[in-house]
Amino acid sequence: MKYYYGKTAWKYVEKYKQYGSRQISPLRRFELFLKDKRFWNNPYLAFGVIVLKGFEYLAAGFGYLKSS
Repeated sequence: MKYYYGKTAWKYVEKYKQYGSRQISPLRRFELFLKDKRFWNNPYLAFGVIVLKGFEYLAAGFGYLKSS
């Protein structure tokens, strides 16, 4: 699914400019998790979410590269 979104991400960013680039920023997405102290109460879960989000962005990046 993220691969598909990656292929069309440029259209989204082009249409919504500043808001779109902020939405797809990996740092912004991780910030939502990292600032919540409850997230760190279970370190295994925190690590799993970070790995999962990393793979999601990797898949989206492959989709973006393929579409360019």
